[in-house]
Amino acid sequence: MKTILVIEDESSIAHLLLALLEMEGYRVVTAQDGHAGLALLRTLRPDLVLCDLMMPHLDGRGVVQAMRADAEMRDIPVILMSAGVDRVDGLDGLITAFVRKPFEIAALLSLIRELVG
Repeated sequence: MKTILVIEDESSIAHLLLALLEMEGYRVVTAQDGHAGLALLRTLRPDLVLCDLMMPHLDGRGVVQAMRADAEMRDIPVILMSAGVDRVDGLDGLITAFVRKPFEIAALLSLIRELVG
């Protein structure tokens, strides 16, 4: 079973993603901020990270930069999400995909299937 780590500070979005992805047959682990997400990444090797861009303490940009600097996490695909911006500058080549919130569920699931099966 493929594992997806969802790093999202808005609990309603995290719960929605958890329910949707579990119904699709994925194992889902959630973290409420970037620090908690990185701690989980050190013990859990997910097949994909779905991460919010704008979070307090450590945002999605910081999570991605920390992942790419660590040999153990470097190759894990990352989908970054945001409601506040249409694109992310400065992370070219570091993220696998960017999704604008509110996202279309079918499109997001299709992207995830493409990345992890």
